[in-house]
Amino acid sequence: MDFSDIINFSDYDRLLPLVTNSLIAGALLALIGGLVGVFVMNRELSFAVHGIAELSFAGAAIALLIGFRCGLWLHLRLTDCGRHNRLFG
Repeated sequence: MDFSDIINFSDYDRLLPLVTNSLIAGALLALIGGLVGVFVMNRELSFAVHGIAELSFAGAAIALLIGFRCGLWLHLRLTDCGRHNRLFG
């Protein structure tokens, strides 16, 4: 049994748009988070921001429980991979 039988590296070029979009989104989130974090700490609103994060997580969990499909579906609809169906053939 060879390693190439387990993992096939021949079609990784199809994931390049996803990786590019992910790196751009991560860089933008890091920049915006750093800028917003300064104002949050200056106004001493860290408890309020933590509360909003907890409530948004709970809202996403409830949405999943009632059957709303979010996450990957929304990501694929909003990115280039979903519009051209390059990721899943």
